Amino acid sequence: MGLALALGAGWLARRLAGLSSRRQLLMVVAAAVAGAALLGALLAGGLLPKALAARIMGFSLGERSVWERLWWSKDALGLVKDSPILGSGGGGWAARYWQYQTYNYYTREIHNDYIQTLVETGLVGFLALLALLGTLGRAAWRAATSEKAPGPWRHLVAPAAAEP
Repeated sequence: MGLALALGAGWLARRLAGLSSRRQLLMVVAAAVAGAALLGALLAGGLLPKALAARIMGFSLGERSVWERLWWSKDALGLVKDSPILGSGGGGWAARYWQYQTYNYYTREIHNDYIQTLVETGLVGFLALLALLGTLGRAAWRAATSEKAPGPWRHLVAPAAAEP
């Protein structure tokens, strides 16, 4: 599915490249509205798998899972505060979360990759991660906007780099 989305984004980027910025914005908004309408139609028609439809329909800020992730992140920042430079090491959260938890929970993951990196590697490792992502983003941008890149393939670089 990710590859299909990347190919679609590349195709769209190629089509939008020659348009004015106002027209580009209009097209992006129209695509978002069409995507939302398609998702609504798939949900209403029962064409999505039941488990996926239930997850989409059940999402809300009133859901406990959303708030738990925010609490875990807040507690993890307490751990970062105590070991800010080099962090707590690999598995630092799993080994020490119980000292920082604000309510009774059990989780071996923070459910936030950036904060988990900050907890385990501190500012040194977190800044290295940001430098790596920044370098990747810059290289993708340069490749996508370079006139030397081969034809339509240059429009696939940025969406492919964004794929997790």
